[in-house]
Amino acid sequence: MNSQEEKFNCFIEETELEGMRLTGSEFLKKPEFDDYEFNELKKSLIYNVEQIVADDEAIFIHVCWVLTLKKGNKVLTKIKVCYELAYSMSEHFDDDVATHFVYRVVKPTTYPYLRQKINRISEDAYLGIPPLPMLKFLPTNSHAKEVIEN
Repeated sequence: MNSQEEKFNCFIEETELEGMRLTGSEFLKKPEFDDYEFNELKKSLIYNVEQIVADDEAIFIHVCWVLTLKKGNKVLTKIKVCYELAYSMSEHFDDDVATHFVYRVVKPTTYPYLRQKINRISEDAYLGIPPLPMLKFLPTNSHAKEVIEN
């Protein structure tokens, strides 16, 4: 295991999720959406880290997900959902470790809530969006692969 992996593992051990809250939700559906079958539309799901603020005791992370459904270049439906997460930590870590944490831990933490929110909006607006698929993560280093296999 290299030193960056060790730092990341230490960071994981030292952090604790203290809270997560929905901070925003936007929904747009154009009337033309109803003219197409769901499988005719181009879909994109984007995860964006809006802000990371850390001090010696906590890290606060604001992230947004955006689901867009298009026909050609025309956006027919757009759903944006944002969350703020707070993690306690016992010491400050460098920015690279914190950024890695945001993509490896925060993304899968928020995803189930996003799935539920999109399912609810889809139901309420009669969009017919099937449930989003589960996220799958593969080991990113040999040590993790070894642990999973054993």
